[in-house]
Amino acid sequence: MAGVNKTVFVTVGSTKFDKFTEVLVTPGVLKVLKSRGYTRLKIQYGNGSFIPPDCSLEGVQISSYRFKDSLQQDMSSADLILSHAGAGTCLEALGLGKKLVVVVNEDLHDNHQVELAQKFAELGYLLYCTCGTLFNMSRLLLSLTGSLCQRASGILAFKRCAGHSKWQNIRHIKALKDSQKSNMFQKYSQQIKGAIIEAGGNADPKTNSKLRSIIDQAKKSNMTVDAIERVMTRAKQSQDLGKSAFVELKGPGGCWLILSVVTNNVNSLKSQLKGVYRKCLFQESSGGAKSLFEHKGFVVAKPKSGPPSVEASLEHAIEAGAEDVIFREEDGLLEFQCDPADLLQVQALLMQFKYDVIESSNRFIPHSKVKLPDDVLMAISDMCDNLLQLPEVVEISDNIE
Repeated sequence: MAGVNKTVFVTVGSTKFDKFTEVLVTPGVLKVLKSRGYTRLKIQYGNGSFIPPDCSLEGVQISSYRFKDSLQQDMSSADLILSHAGAGTCLEALGLGKKLVVVVNEDLHDNHQVELAQKFAELGYLLYCTCGTLFNMSRLLLSLTGSLCQRASGILAFKRCAGHSKWQNIRHIKALKDSQKSNMFQKYSQQIKGAIIEAGGNADPKTNSKLRSIIDQAKKSNMTVDAIERVMTRAKQSQDLGKSAFVELKGPGGCWLILSVVTNNVNSLKSQLKGVYRKCLFQESSGGAKSLFEHKGFVVAKPKSGPPSVEASLEHAIEAGAEDVIFREEDGLLEFQCDPADLLQVQALLMQFKYDVIESSNRFIPHSKVKLPDDVLMAISDMCDNLLQLPEVVEISDNIE
């Protein structure tokens, strides 16, 4: 391997993972790296107590730092990335087409990292190990084939081209784990109530596409038909489904969150929310987000007769009362945009025009988005997870890039 000088970049994000960073600078691991042509080892050690030395050991030049505003430059210039199992970091590395070995922290109690790493490994995107098996570095490096990296890079690059930022990817991957949380069925119950409230009391999934979409998601998460029917029955019989409301939160770096909630006691819920968001330096605002977001209705549909015609869809959009229609190249569906107050009318008329309505919802669309450092992104993502654990919180909109 003479004459080959490659770089290994190591990142632990904002975590403390001393066991990982300590084993990296042991002679056994360094010798294997050198034998495979890796002569530079750059370590981002986060909140760790162990600070890797800036020196040359076993023919490998080691440098380290705690944090940077962005890790993208170091990741882009690396030939190999060794990382903790953070969802955002994994997606960033794979999206850049890098060889990736994920090291799972076995000391974490509620450890979803193993599940995430296993899933990516099953799909052929990466290799994963623990600190104990990291000593077998030689076998890991030999297992990192070019085809594995190309497969991961191609798939993730396509998703990014489809409009998914790092923040969106972090939220998407974490959403995959939500079905494992104990309150998920309760949350589906609240979402069903919210869909009925938004539709003016319409509890018929055939004509309330948002309700139908939620029921489909609940079934995919193994919520039984009997359980769904019980929720529907109670919702139909109840005289007080609760109140649909919005809670605005202002956070660091100019970021804003709008929480869509369904509750019988807004003030009590706000007290619970405060216990979560104040840890991330957020505060409630009244009306501050309105000028930063546009509230829009969206109906996603496709013609029953076949591929959509641009001329016909524009004509139907005008007749239905929609403001605009967009053809989505990634899935071949049409997205009709309208005033939130006209959502039900637009949906109903499109169905009359022989469209299959896939989904309909009201969303808050930011006029512009803010960029935040990686450690702040992860902290806010964790906070959103905790907020969504409250069954009354149905959805969170944001202006984060």
